[in-house]
Amino acid sequence: MRTGGLRITRPRLAVIRALEGAESALSPNSLHSRIRAEGQKIDLVSVYRILSALVELGLVHRIGSADGYRACTLGGDHSAHGQHLVCSSCLRTLESSISDAVVSEGLRAAKEAGYASGAVQVEIIAVCPKCQASPAD
Repeated sequence: MRTGGLRITRPRLAVIRALEGAESALSPNSLHSRIRAEGQKIDLVSVYRILSALVELGLVHRIGSADGYRACTLGGDHSAHGQHLVCSSCLRTLESSISDAVVSEGLRAAKEAGYASGAVQVEIIAVCPKCQASPAD
């Protein structure tokens, strides 16, 4: 956070810690509830602002299909391009690297359509190993 120009504050640490232990993407409301359940004070607007700043720094990813956020787990600078596996059953998410070929193709397609510079975010929706092993209810 410091290298990105942000001070390390209790609310920011609380959001990061809540995301660290989660296997699935968490909504701002879920994060707010988790933090409050731990006895810490934080308002929902602050959670949204903190998430926005952390996404900008590449420390957190927004997972669109799961409508939530996930802590960045891979090292290196990949904030502009990323790939996530999202379980369609339990919403468990896993960050994985994205190939240069996929990034190049995505950016090429955007350019051909007249779009200016952008980012490539891929979400693969599938069923995780845990849910495959669980008997259907």
